[in-house]
Amino acid sequence: MGRPGKLRAAARLFDCYCVGKLRKMLLLIALVLAIAFVLIIPIASFRPPTAETLNSLPWGLISVVLIAAIALVSFWVFTHVDDGDELKVLELTAVSSGHTHSCGLSVDGTVACWGAKFSGQSNPPEGNFSSVSAGGAHTCGVRTDGTIECWGSDNSRQSNSPEGTFTSVSAGGEFTCSLGADGTAECWGLTLEGRVSPPEGTFASVSSGHVHTCGLRTDGSIECWGVNDDLQADPPDGDFSSVSAGFSNTCALRIDGTVECWGSNLDGQSEPPGGAFVSVSSGRSYACGIRTDGTVECWGAILLGPADAPNGTFLSISTGRDHTCGLREDSTVECWGGNERGQADPRGATLGSGR
Repeated sequence: MGRPGKLRAAARLFDCYCVGKLRKMLLLIALVLAIAFVLIIPIASFRPPTAETLNSLPWGLISVVLIAAIALVSFWVFTHVDDGDELKVLELTAVSSGHTHSCGLSVDGTVACWGAKFSGQSNPPEGNFSSVSAGGAHTCGVRTDGTIECWGSDNSRQSNSPEGTFTSVSAGGEFTCSLGADGTAECWGLTLEGRVSPPEGTFASVSSGHVHTCGLRTDGSIECWGVNDDLQADPPDGDFSSVSAGFSNTCALRIDGTVECWGSNLDGQSEPPGGAFVSVSSGRSYACGIRTDGTVECWGAILLGPADAPNGTFLSISTGRDHTCGLREDSTVECWGGNERGQADPRGATLGSGR
């Protein structure tokens, strides 16, 4: 069993605080030693120190310079080096995992993002949102007034959201899809192989993967569009309650709670376990679902640990390329898997409120 919510949050705060302070102290010690090396060694002319050499050194001046240097370095370290970062234990209402970054919706409606920033995908704008979706190298969110705002990469116009009001948005690889107030789907971005050409009619939800999108029709059926090299856009018949498009496969939740997946199965990502789930999310070569008791179970590739879910219960989960983030019952977020860009470490989040 995992630690109780409040205890777990306090432990994370303590860990973050200690790690940040330790990092500052180690950096400070290293800088002081470097200053001492730079000052003393040249004075000694790199000769083995003798009593005469040591006595000839201007120790008074060296002491003053070292004290001044330590004071300046200490001031810089403690004002410019953050605590790993910010003693932040985020309280979120939703979380979304992208390729190498993640974003969440704070309880106050602002967006927090962490991970890769090379395209600005983890630098959310200020203001309030009702939902957020992290994609390849961009992120999109639905404002409280129904408009969509995107940030990050726009090389394929995937962040160039249309005007109008929408109820949801889903950021894919280099494209984005959304649902209008009338339930119709609209997509923009990379136009190759039908990525931004949704079928007509109304949907209850849409989910954009790396190169394809699937939508849940209002009658419970699923329709997909975009790349179909691995049959990831060829859904089975039947009634479903939700759908999640991954990289080269798709998973969906049937109305009886069982999960069905289709598309690539090179790593077992399309072979879900039996039993009932309340939600499912597809990643690159793995997928995860929340059981009826709130625990998480994953299947598929285990490289980097994205399918190695922690103990305890979750309200929601979101799989990315090689990492997963989940929302705990106490509104804190926990991530696991690949973390080369910090996408699995929400302590380093950038807040849209500017905090």
